[in-house]
Parts: sequence; structure tokens; C-alpha cells
Amino acid sequence: MPNNVETKMWLLSRNGTQLTDKQVEEFFSQFIGIDPEPKSGKDPRYFDFNAIIPQPDNIWHGSVGGKAENNLKEIEELGGLDAVKQVYKDGNDFPLDKSPCLTDEQIVQFGMVNGLDWNREHWQTKWNSYYC
Repeated sequence: MPNNVETKMWLLSRNGTQLTDKQVEEFFSQFIGIDPEPKSGKDPRYFDFNAIIPQPDNIWHGSVGGKAENNLKEIEELGGLDAVKQVYKDGNDFPLDKSPCLTDEQIVQFGMVNGLDWNREHWQTKWNSYYC
């Protein structure tokens, strides 16, 4: 199981002076995502790596592994591969108990890239940031 890390960020201008309110708002509008279902008492804002280096549309965010025939059956029950890919393309995820699964071979066969591999290569982390 991976470790979670809390990271704090300070925003400074290039010359080391404090940013103006307008500069801070511009930063937030460009690089900060808003959690649609924030936890009680938590700030719903989070740093979004996608805002800096966007993932391509062919990223597979579902589970990887399992038996090929079971994987495709799960996907058909969710409306087919195109319907499942659209959920991820829209920036959504399935509940953990409904997350569809593909083998690495199927990911390649369907012209997709394993999201965790892509993230590690481009963001140097397994997941996008989030708050706890």
C-alpha cells in the first residue's frame, strides 16, 4: 500500500515577493481543481496535475488484472467499452465496487495506456493529488 504525503505549497513571484490577490486567483483558476463532494470541514480545492500536463484521452483508469473473460463481461454490464471510456473521459470514476477491469494485454489491444504507468512517467507519482 502506498504512503500518503501531505505537501504544503507557498506561492511566491519570480523575484520572491508575495503574490497579489489577482495573481493568486489566477493560479487557482489554472491549476486548482474543486472536489464536487468535499468532506465536511475540508477545503475542496486541490492541486491538479492534469492542469499542467493533461492526460490523453486513451488513458485507462480502471482496474488492471483478472481473467480476460470476466473483465469484458463487467464492461458489457456497464454499457460497453466506449461507455466506460466516456466516464473516465468526462473526469469521473466508478465506485470501487463497480470499477471495471482490463488486463494489460486488453489495454494495449484497445489502444489505451495504463493510467498509473502514464502518471508515473509524466507526473512522477501514481495518482493525481487529492486532499484527505
